[in-house]
Amino acid sequence: DDWCKADIENEKKINKIKSILLLISINNNYIEPYKKRVWSRLTKKIEEEKRKINFLQLFRKQKAGIWIRAASIILLFGLGVALGMSLISNQQFNISRSLSANDIPTPDTLTIHTRPGSRSTVHLPDGSKVWLNNDSEIKFCPDFKKLRNVSLTGEAYFDVAATSEDTRFNVYTSDIKIEVVGTRFNVKAYPGEGIIETTLEEGEIILYKKDPVKNIALITLKDNNHATFIRKEGEIFLDQVPGYKKAEDSDYPGRKEELIVYEKVNTKKYTSWKDGNLIIEGESFGSLSHKLERWYDVKIEIKNEKVKNLHFTANFKNETIEQILEALKIAHPFYYTFKIDKNLITIE
Repeated sequence: DDWCKADIENEKKINKIKSILLLISINNNYIEPYKKRVWSRLTKKIEEEKRKINFLQLFRKQKAGIWIRAASIILLFGLGVALGMSLISNQQFNISRSLSANDIPTPDTLTIHTRPGSRSTVHLPDGSKVWLNNDSEIKFCPDFKKLRNVSLTGEAYFDVAATSEDTRFNVYTSDIKIEVVGTRFNVKAYPGEGIIETTLEEGEIILYKKDPVKNIALITLKDNNHATFIRKEGEIFLDQVPGYKKAEDSDYPGRKEELIVYEKVNTKKYTSWKDGNLIIEGESFGSLSHKLERWYDVKIEIKNEKVKNLHFTANFKNETIEQILEALKIAHPFYYTFKIDKNLITIE
């Protein structure tokens, strides 16, 4: 590490060696089936988008005065790489009511969804920009300049635009509401996971506990703050939540909601995914496996419980899932099989 940091040329040499080692370690038998699988998925999504465009064209003819901007989709295809798909799913486009302070957008709002293995960028009507991570979804009202409410399932990075109108930008998750004063921040709130993470790069945001009667203010976050909200239910890996005390029983009986705040964190660890980087810092394979499943649209089955507790630190960009597994094996040896036809990776 010291040698790499001493000179940029040293780091380049190491990266070249790393690339060669990873490439020659991949079984050539993977290549053709993998290409066919990616191409099949790609052509299927193209047909889905064609049908969506035809629907939107028909809708415009039938509903004069209602205009919808369909986001352009950039498909990057290469060996082992298929990036970027955002699917816009709209049940209705006529909005008949406003959203209250505790309301989450309903099916009559615009919905933008990314599937596992894809990421997308969304420009909201108020000028704000949203990066949507794998298998994530946002919903918002078409009259967004007056009702700047976004419902999030999954993970997204927000760059919120300032407006002349006195309307706060709000992000709703399953358990918390985030009120934005003007900022850039990341929110991770996947279903099934026991935590909701909020990382503030710049600006100021206020976290509220959602309540049927009145939202309860929890804390105001400043630059480089990171907050982890512990849900009552869902899977928790303790390496994700430093300072959290594990209950005696592995099922966390009677687990209480809790907010843990970290100051002056390295925000890149939580936000670099939007630039295509996968940063891992002392993370267990049990936690990492969920990221890899969403990142590469695969299913990972861990049969060896000891592997779940192995910890890794690494930085990946543009590697295939096979390259990542081969690299992880260098740090902690383990055995795996990849059934490409079933999209299943088994860790022994």
